[in-house]
Amino acid sequence: MISRIFDSFKPWIEVNFIRLKEFLLDAISKPLKRALLFSIPIFFFISLLNFIGVFRDIDLFLEDLRFLTRDKICEPLVDPDLMTIDWDETSIQTLGRWPWSWERHAALVQALEMFGAETIGFSDDHFSQKDPITLQVDAAYQLSDKINEVLKKKEDISGVIPHPIEDLKSAMKSAGRVQVCADFSIPEKIEELQNQDAIAASGDAESIKRFGIKIFSYGLMPNARRVKTPIPEIAEVAAGIGFNRILHDGDGVVRHTPAIILYDGKAYLNLGLSIAARKFGITKERIKIVPGHSIEFEGARYSDGKKVNIPIDKHGLMALNWVGPYNYRIPHIPFLVIAEHYAFIAGKSKAAELQFEPDNIQPFFSAVYDSIMNTKIVSEEEAQILSWTIIDGEVAEYFIRNGKEYENFFNEYLGGKDSDQIGLTRWNIVKLNISALSELQNGVRPDYKKLLTELKLKDSIILRKGFEQMLYMYDHGYFDQLTPPLFITTPIKQIDGREIEWSPLQLKGKTIFIGLTATALHSLNPTPYEKRSQMFGIQPTVYNTVMTGGFIHEAPSWLTYALIFVYSLITVFLVTRFGTLLQIIISSISVLGYAGLAWGGFARYGIVLPITPPIISIVFSHLTGILYNYWSAQKEKRKVRGLFSAMISPTILKLMEENPDNFKLAGERKEATMFSSDVSGFTTISEGVTAQELAGILNSYLTPMSNIIMKYDGFADKYEGDAIKAEFGVPITDSQHALKGVFAAMEQQEELIAIARMILLKYGVKITARMGVNSGIVSAGNMGSERRMQYTVMGEGVALAEELEPINKLYESWIAISGETEKNVQGSVICRLLDVAAMGPSHLHISVYEPLGWSKAAYLSFWSGKPIHPLFFEGWRNMTPEKLLGYHYYFAQKGESGIGKEIQELFGKLKNDAVDAMKSEDSILVSNFEKEINSLEEKLSITATKNDVHAKIESDSWKIKLDEWKKRISKVIENCEEIRDSFSKDEYDDLMKRLDALEKRTACFVKRCNLSGSEVENKLSDNLKSLICRENSEDIEKMKRNYDSKVSKIRHEIDIFLGTLRDSKRAEAFHEYFSTFREVSDKHLLIKDKFEEARQHYLKRNWVEAEKVFREILKIEPQDGPSIKYIERIAELRKNPPETDWDGVWIPE
Repeated sequence: MISRIFDSFKPWIEVNFIRLKEFLLDAISKPLKRALLFSIPIFFFISLLNFIGVFRDIDLFLEDLRFLTRDKICEPLVDPDLMTIDWDETSIQTLGRWPWSWERHAALVQALEMFGAETIGFSDDHFSQKDPITLQVDAAYQLSDKINEVLKKKEDISGVIPHPIEDLKSAMKSAGRVQVCADFSIPEKIEELQNQDAIAASGDAESIKRFGIKIFSYGLMPNARRVKTPIPEIAEVAAGIGFNRILHDGDGVVRHTPAIILYDGKAYLNLGLSIAARKFGITKERIKIVPGHSIEFEGARYSDGKKVNIPIDKHGLMALNWVGPYNYRIPHIPFLVIAEHYAFIAGKSKAAELQFEPDNIQPFFSAVYDSIMNTKIVSEEEAQILSWTIIDGEVAEYFIRNGKEYENFFNEYLGGKDSDQIGLTRWNIVKLNISALSELQNGVRPDYKKLLTELKLKDSIILRKGFEQMLYMYDHGYFDQLTPPLFITTPIKQIDGREIEWSPLQLKGKTIFIGLTATALHSLNPTPYEKRSQMFGIQPTVYNTVMTGGFIHEAPSWLTYALIFVYSLITVFLVTRFGTLLQIIISSISVLGYAGLAWGGFARYGIVLPITPPIISIVFSHLTGILYNYWSAQKEKRKVRGLFSAMISPTILKLMEENPDNFKLAGERKEATMFSSDVSGFTTISEGVTAQELAGILNSYLTPMSNIIMKYDGFADKYEGDAIKAEFGVPITDSQHALKGVFAAMEQQEELIAIARMILLKYGVKITARMGVNSGIVSAGNMGSERRMQYTVMGEGVALAEELEPINKLYESWIAISGETEKNVQGSVICRLLDVAAMGPSHLHISVYEPLGWSKAAYLSFWSGKPIHPLFFEGWRNMTPEKLLGYHYYFAQKGESGIGKEIQELFGKLKNDAVDAMKSEDSILVSNFEKEINSLEEKLSITATKNDVHAKIESDSWKIKLDEWKKRISKVIENCEEIRDSFSKDEYDDLMKRLDALEKRTACFVKRCNLSGSEVENKLSDNLKSLICRENSEDIEKMKRNYDSKVSKIRHEIDIFLGTLRDSKRAEAFHEYFSTFREVSDKHLLIKDKFEEARQHYLKRNWVEAEKVFREILKIEPQDGPSIKYIERIAELRKNPPETDWDGVWIPE
């Protein structure tokens, strides 16, 4: 039931859907064209500003603002295993000036190895020169005494003399996971990388070559000028070599860092990437570098399965995803904290070698103290504190193992003083760990909570961390260092003011970056978060970005320009269609929506979209839309809308007079050829000229075009503005209707060359026209009401001809004919098949052809025995000066054979007279223009303000005068508006019309003054400029007489020449000459054959072969529009392959 109801309505739905579709397309196409007209200049203007860097600093500021505000949307990720150790100000003040002896670096590496750090990276170049042995005075005396002792014993002194290089090498080798930096010399500003030439390598890179990565494409990545490498002893045991370079953006802020630097033919990763690669288990052979795109760790994946691809730009730079101010999210541990724990373990190790005697503490203290001081990483004061801490532990262990309680310890050892309960805390740690050790030695894994219960101890962070350290040391074979079983924590102040108890076990499994943060020993530069930020944070930030996948993806430059264009187009399209309130709402939504997209995209996905150019384009487009709406409203009040009636052929008129009964409303079905043409860009032309000039342009175009149509027995059905609708084969049946229609179209294109030249010289505008021709069955008759009838045709064939005209745009052709027409002209006109398209109301698959030229034999056969058509004589007899110059230009390009030479000589002889006539006409025009302005000013009692053009440079004086006229016109308009109420509506409308004509006339002057190139153009342009600049008006009557004299002479000479053409032989010579104008050549035939070959490849989806043949055509004819368009279409089909059932038919969208 429902199905039957639906089927009954289906035809109605289909018809109305088509009507709705056509309505919507019509409603959208004009606003879209208008939007394109305005958005393209806006696009180029904003793009130019963007290209020269006007928006750079604003966009960089907005990028920083996104960093500062993103926490409110989504906090950046931080790798939990990342940590830094800072050689900070306190460390330098405590241990002496920088550089330190490498013994301290060795001690640090040993400490990190001991406490389970997974990877260690020194982020600065510390190891490029061998460490000189430097000693304080006391230490020097002590070393001297030791050497003397050894010498007295006649033993080897090598064990006494410090060996810092060997100590560090040994520590790094033992750790096996220490990476260091080389110093590659490159510019410090990103802009300077663009001008950097590849240069010869300078420096000894042998020690680091094993870390270099083979690269097959260098792109624009930076080449290091020099390199300072770690000394061979250090490079030999390093697990990796990186670098740390600081680069500033144009505003001085650090937002990028080199991911790669080239040196001696190899690529080297920065330290953060090098350590990240090791973390992922990636060897250098599995690192793939694509300049301008990414660095891929082949085989590495994140937990969600995504590949590890680090985005880089063409210079090998990666964007830094700063996670906050330096101390904000990544843990930063002062060096002295690590030193304290390492020295404490060293003291405990010494204590384990000694016999503790509670009654004789001093010798024990001295030995432990010396051992701690020998580490050279703590101060004397700290060494004393640590030594007494160890003794506290020894005493506590002694008391506990002898069955004593804390009260004994408190009274006998602490002297009854423990206000801060440090003694109690240490007692509890020792007591807990002694019990735990006992269980471990009995093969039982101690349970912390169970031991607390058994020992009646209260849980605390310090107690728990002491217990954990004991278990760690026991599990890792450091049992001898458990005497006493006391372990410490260090309070560290957090950025929020809280203190935490830090344990060295927090180093376990961590990736550690080591670097300088002490004042005057490091760089402080602006970042998005801070004006002075520690640059030591660069490599940890790189590492964190890779490990968390939180990459910053910077938009490519083409996307910026695409956004400018899209937002300009959309904003203009929408704003010009709605009122003020909706305009504001639309633009506000666009701005806020895009800004929200940019902010959200950055916070969640790290995408950096340009903000300023798109938003500026929205603002400019909004203002343009407002101005356009205002201008349109004013234009509607002033614009002249001319209506052109249909042009009736004299033959049709005579037929109607003689046989009125033959023209009934019913009409008849006839086979005919329909012609449709339209001037390209006519709307733009009409908006830039006066109504009088528009009429002149249309008459100059429509008259010769119509004459050619009627010359081939065509019927000029109607004019729709600049469009011509014509038919061949109606009302009189004509078997040659198709041939005549195609001949007429090709001859019109030839005539249009002269017309375009004529209109350019007279009005300063360019004109072209596209044409469509179709043959088929139509309904022809006198249609309309009984009071008003018009002979015309209707049917799908008419609609198809009208569709063929605009389809030329798809192929950059000027004439398109249907397959039915081509079939009727085969042998007489050579055509190439452009495409098959779904056209007409029924969407039939229609073959679309382009006529390349006529057969000379066919053309001569058509005109054989016929005189020159009277309409030709009529057109030439009414020759105007500008038309003569147009024909002179046209025939100068043709051959000189036969009658052609006579024509060229005729126009050459009359050229100067035509130029003089146009000069006189211009003189009259300028004089009348000035009189009109003066008249309006006088009418409105306005005093003109004139510029002294003679005080200016002569070449610019005409511009100054035109500018004066524009201002005077504007002032008149303003006065009209101010006193509008004093005029009647008709008077006011008349004033507005006159002012509109003056404005457009001024624009026409500008266009014509700017013409240059040929001798004629230069003469007319220079003359017009001088007329504009003159002080006194010419004698108009004299100029009219001169004009009339020149025109009379021209027409007289033309008449004489036309008289020679009435002879039949001269007519044959005339037809012979004109037959060569569109004669098909061998070049045309070759293009036709190759075009068909290319289309066959295209239809078979052989895109490569098709494009190859199309490009061969372009070698023959570089401006061949259809070939160019097919190449573009092939490129699109490669990106978006067609469906499997694609048959190559073009379907209009």
